Amino acid sequence: IIGIRLFENHSPSPEPLPTAFHQAAKEFGVPEKLLMTLCYMEGDMSMHDGYPSSEDGFGCMDLAKNNQTDALDEAASLLHVSVNKVKTDMATNIRGGAAILHQNAIKLSPHHHLPTKLSDWYGAIALYSNARTKTAAEMYADAVYKILNRGFTTTADTGEQITLASSS
Repeated sequence: IIGIRLFENHSPSPEPLPTAFHQAAKEFGVPEKLLMTLCYMEGDMSMHDGYPSSEDGFGCMDLAKNNQTDALDEAASLLHVSVNKVKTDMATNIRGGAAILHQNAIKLSPHHHLPTKLSDWYGAIALYSNARTKTAAEMYADAVYKILNRGFTTTADTGEQITLASSS
């Protein structure tokens, strides 16, 4: 049996990935380096042809819809776009991750302000993990900061070479 999957806007985002990261960072006040790192760590800069991860997450930001979370629908709602667009368009997926990180940071802030330093995003990152335990959420955030410090170079599924310089 041969299956056919139809997606709206299945082609890669027309804008270059560095532009997508920059615009999402500017729109939601989330550090560009953080968005790049999450897209690298969660999805290896790939949309995975519209297929979900093992945790039912979609796209490079691994926006999941499962028994633990509904980040996928939440991102679509925050962006006022269809769930399908969040699943299949890389720039929209990055914006969705940025919107959720923004929301997490505001929720955790006693004064409802975004963090001003990269290190102050730790709690929002831990919450983004949707981990079942505090220890697992902290391990996730620690892994993000390790990649931020180490840096990376990878090739996105758009064919673009993406580099984040090390912070050390």
